[in-house]
Amino acid sequence: MIRLVTPLLTALALGFAFACILWPRRQRLLRDLPLVIFLSVGLGFGISSLLFFLWLLAFGQAGSAFAAFEIPFVLILTAFALLFRRRRARAASLVTETVQVRRAGSKLEWIAAVIFLATLLAAIRGFMWFVHGALNGGWDAWGIWNLRAKFLFLGGSHWSDAFSAEGSLSHTDYPLLIPASVARAWSYVGSDIPQVPILIGALFTAATAGLLFSSLSTLRSRIQGLLAATVLLASPFFIVLGTAQYADVPLGFFMLSTLVLLCLHESAAKEGGSMMALAGTSAGLAAWTKNEGVLFLVCLLLGHLSLAMGRRNLRSHLQQLPPFVAGLAPVLLMVAYFKLHFAGHNDLFSSLTTALKMLGRIARWRVVARAFADQLLHFGGWVVVPVTPFLALYILLVGVAKQMGNSLKICLRALSLTALGYFFVYIVAPVPLDWLLQTSLNRVLVQLWPSILFLVFVATNPPQGELPIGKEAGN
Repeated sequence: MIRLVTPLLTALALGFAFACILWPRRQRLLRDLPLVIFLSVGLGFGISSLLFFLWLLAFGQAGSAFAAFEIPFVLILTAFALLFRRRRARAASLVTETVQVRRAGSKLEWIAAVIFLATLLAAIRGFMWFVHGALNGGWDAWGIWNLRAKFLFLGGSHWSDAFSAEGSLSHTDYPLLIPASVARAWSYVGSDIPQVPILIGALFTAATAGLLFSSLSTLRSRIQGLLAATVLLASPFFIVLGTAQYADVPLGFFMLSTLVLLCLHESAAKEGGSMMALAGTSAGLAAWTKNEGVLFLVCLLLGHLSLAMGRRNLRSHLQQLPPFVAGLAPVLLMVAYFKLHFAGHNDLFSSLTTALKMLGRIARWRVVARAFADQLLHFGGWVVVPVTPFLALYILLVGVAKQMGNSLKICLRALSLTALGYFFVYIVAPVPLDWLLQTSLNRVLVQLWPSILFLVFVATNPPQGELPIGKEAGN
């Protein structure tokens, strides 16, 4: 049991130390502790998977020696983070104060909390039930992600055969955050036990909901955080996909964390660039998780540049990019190295000529548009009330905030462009369209779902009772 818990705690400690070093204040860390902890889940597994990949490149195989290196490294980094924060200069607070306008607001919050707890218990029970029915996850888990992890762990000096063009393995271009995280934990345990990918999936599922709640509680109000997390946990397919041991829920986490960090940066009155650096790291880890993360990164940069081009103070907008790039560059270099030296071809994009040919087929546009429209009513596996009309009704009832900050506008553009990019991927993919839509559309939309909920609740007014009064509360 200790061997199983050690690699998970080490990854969390690594992510926590990294976040503490870059968190832009000294005395308010305890008030932001839940937010930092949930961010640390993704940062920890992301950074540790990069370290494991570097270890394989340097020493040729996994083994217990990696744990002997990583544990002291994390302890030293944690000690440095604590000393660094103790000596850090005063920084601006991120916490948005709230004031109770009506007594009913407090009652409403208690009701939301009770509903959230009931939903959380149901989600935990559902997660355990689905795990019991499929210990090895879904087809992509044992056919792609965990199989790749077995090559990294059991392949010895031949671990790179998992990406050989002469082999029969599929999707050899998929990035390695999940396989490397699983293989890394197996190297601690000394065996490829199925509990490792299950626990990693559980941590990312819980951290996504926790990050959604804690970020909205900080940026807007606690009741909005409770409502958003409740909707996420009540989405049946989100829980199912969390148990499937795929990369879609982790990718959704990194998309969400990137958008959250961008909004936190602005709410802190642009104090320093450390939040932007964290956002850059998170966006890079999205690209290290799955190919869709590369598309998200491109759309995020396009969203930022499109907003900057329409403003007079172009220089001030572009000045936010250097810290973002500083956090992004190390991860992106690792992604590029993997793509250039190991990854095979992408089966969803064969050539520009084929893509242009597919674009000219009107029938494909109709099929894809119909599938996306159908998901508006049936997304997530909700049985009683379709979630999309429910959210639309919520927005109409509470209203949209009168002012939106630049970061929120960038996030909206980035997510819209990413969804549009997904649409065009289905158009140009040289594979049977009906099969592709049936097997992947609900999964790729789950990638966007936590970020959609974040943007909906951060851009709307708090429902009756709590109004933010922080400096940037109206944004």
